[in-house]
Amino acid sequence: TIGAIGAISGRGARDVLQAYATPWGGAGALLAELMGPAVVSFAFTLYRFRSLLWARLHQLLGTAAIGSLLGMLSAVSAARAIGMDPVLRVALVGRNTLSPLAFEAAKLVGVEPALGMLGAFASGLIGICAGKPLLAWLRVTDPAVRGLALSGAAHGGALLALGDEPAALPFAALMMSLGAACTIALLSLRPVRSLVLTAALGRGASI
Repeated sequence: TIGAIGAISGRGARDVLQAYATPWGGAGALLAELMGPAVVSFAFTLYRFRSLLWARLHQLLGTAAIGSLLGMLSAVSAARAIGMDPVLRVALVGRNTLSPLAFEAAKLVGVEPALGMLGAFASGLIGICAGKPLLAWLRVTDPAVRGLALSGAAHGGALLALGDEPAALPFAALMMSLGAACTIALLSLRPVRSLVLTAALGRGASI
């Protein structure tokens, strides 16, 4: 789609992506501005289920920390295995975070932020379409596990997909924020960043 728009407009796919993320009129920047109030609104749901969330806090924190690292490594490794362009591989490091943080994750690893936002958007869209059918196929019925698993992979898409599951939704909402925070925190550490880049590009390679 982006390539087609770039070809029709004569601007090219890269310019179209950059325009999407431009803070002075791009649709991506506008969506990022709306994300804050949307996330804050989930505080009411979290407060309602605070006792249940507190009881499974260790599961939440462990999934957020370990899942974020494994999510980054698995995404770039899979992209490398199927032969994706090196820049696109690296851009996927923030695919399991919210778009604004995917923007920051892309900057941390030195790729075009718009590509990071696109990866996050695609992950959320896949989660909306395929998340619940996959959980059903795997016979995952625990609401907490459903919320953590789907949100860890598809962030905001999980919230839309699990909107009709009130017991799973608070876990998905909290995982969305904790997972994104862990991703950025881990990428800020040089050893972790080097590990992720090595998984994406191979030892000694660069984009």
